[in-house]
Order: sequence, then structure tokens, then C-alpha cells
Amino acid sequence: MSDLQLDIPLQSIIPGEDHGKARIDAVLGNSVFVFKAGIRNVRDLHAAVIEASFLAVLDLKPILVFSRLQISEKRFFHELDRTLLLLDEKIRKALNIVIYRHEQQIKPSYGKVSGLEISHIPEIAQHHIGRQHARKRRGFAFDDTLSVLLIHWFRQSGPRSLKSLGSEIGISYPTLAKHSIDWRDTSSAARTAA
Repeated sequence: MSDLQLDIPLQSIIPGEDHGKARIDAVLGNSVFVFKAGIRNVRDLHAAVIEASFLAVLDLKPILVFSRLQISEKRFFHELDRTLLLLDEKIRKALNIVIYRHEQQIKPSYGKVSGLEISHIPEIAQHHIGRQHARKRRGFAFDDTLSVLLIHWFRQSGPRSLKSLGSEIGISYPTLAKHSIDWRDTSSAARTAA
């Protein structure tokens, strides 16, 4: 593992244990990068530090990269210091924390991060942001549902089941069912109102 690997299953790093669907943002040798963008509150900060601490316990070198902080840096560092005090000294010394600001110098905030590791952070950030945008596209999309329904209506292809509609749009049946409108109820309400 001397080359940078992006978005790999935790299972491939630590075989023999069941890690479910857990994934690591990037791996470079023994260094494991955890990229966190848009930390909004102290709870998110605590969760990120605990996630990186788990990797430190497994004798890996966790590099926790924070980007686009949505809390003040003063508050961030105050809470980070308080959180680190709760950790065992061995784990605390194994943690490495970096604040990544786009188009600015990347400076390690805690621990020791090599120049090679720092040089890969923009690539990791770009990959993570791209993956995040792809993830946002999933889920219930009203416009997509309406488009598919209109296409079937224009083609006069007959009624569609929610299951087949969901597979065409790319969302799960339960999600579509939860957000669907019973068109029969709407049209009968319109007829009674008229």
C-alpha cells in the first residue's frame, strides 16, 4: 500500500473482523485519511475524533482532515483540545489533525503529517467532494418522478406500479411510496371542489 488508494472498504485494511459497509476515504501506506467536510457542531467534531481514534487503536496512522468548518476556529480548537484530553495518551499521540482550506496552505494542526501526506490532501478532498455530490443526487427527486410520469402519460403506456416507477427513477420502493401522492384522491377532491 505505497500508492494512494481512495474510498476503500475498511475490511481490506483490517481483514478478519466484520466492519460492515465502513469505508476509508484514503490510504497511503500505513496512513489512513478521514476527510470531514462541513463540521457544523461539536457533536460532529466528537464523532470524527472518535472515528479516527478507532483507527489509532488498530495501529494505523489516522490523519483527520477537516474542511469547510461551519463553527468558528476558536470554538473548534477549544472543543478539540477538550475532546483530546478524554483520550488515552497513546491514542492522542497517534492522532494527526489537519485543517484544509481550499487554495491556501495546508497546515497540520495536531500531530506529525509528512510532506508526502500533505501533498495528497487536495486529491483526497476533490474525490470526497465529488463523491458527496453524487450521494446528494440519490434519494427522492420530485422532478425525476414527475418527468417519468409525464413521459408515460404522453406515450399512453398505461398505469405504472410504484415498484417499477421507483426502479426507473433510481429510488427505492419504500422511499417512493412514502413520498407518493395518491392521484385518485387529488383528482376526486378537484372534482368535488368544482
